[in-house]
Amino acid sequence: MRHLLPYARERLLAPRVVMAAVLVCGTAAMLGTARPLFGDLLLSFALVCQFRIWDDLADRRSDSHRHPKRVLSTAHSSSPFVAVTVAIGAVILASVITSGGPAASVALLVTLWIVFAAWYGARGNRTARRDHLLLLKYPAFAAILCGPSRVVTAPAGWLTLTVLYLAVCVYEAWHDLEAPRRVHRMAVEAPLLGVAVTALAFIVGGQS
Repeated sequence: MRHLLPYARERLLAPRVVMAAVLVCGTAAMLGTARPLFGDLLLSFALVCQFRIWDDLADRRSDSHRHPKRVLSTAHSSSPFVAVTVAIGAVILASVITSGGPAASVALLVTLWIVFAAWYGARGNRTARRDHLLLLKYPAFAAILCGPSRVVTAPAGWLTLTVLYLAVCVYEAWHDLEAPRRVHRMAVEAPLLGVAVTALAFIVGGQS
């Protein structure tokens, strides 16, 4: 248990985690949600944190060699981290249900958990394709917050999620020096992000 607070400071309060939560919350707010903005921010932070812990647990064996000084790498047991992951999940589920979120949000959340449980269980070597699939969780988080139907009915709903997805892809390639095909990904995804942002601004501006 003594490793939990140092781990939180090291991995969950990092600027990139906070920024990811803000991006998810902002995207959901653009599409429209039933919760106050602060509630959405807390929920998005909880989602990002849960999957960050889950991802670190899946990478624990390889991180013990690549990042031996990380808190999780030095911990004798992963059980407290698993318990925290489950507890955060329970809070997220209760929040989605009790805050008036649509049933489709609950279904998407549970589906996301099932898919990622299977994914982490069968996780192989890191590739650019695997990175891109893992990053799909961020637009899924935004869809959970606002409700999947808003993605379909809101003006430029899919394009808004695409901007979020490309933004996290570009940031991941730029920030992570170990990212596979890092330079190629930035060269392709950064221009695509610029095009998507321009298109979104044009559509939103045309409606105002």
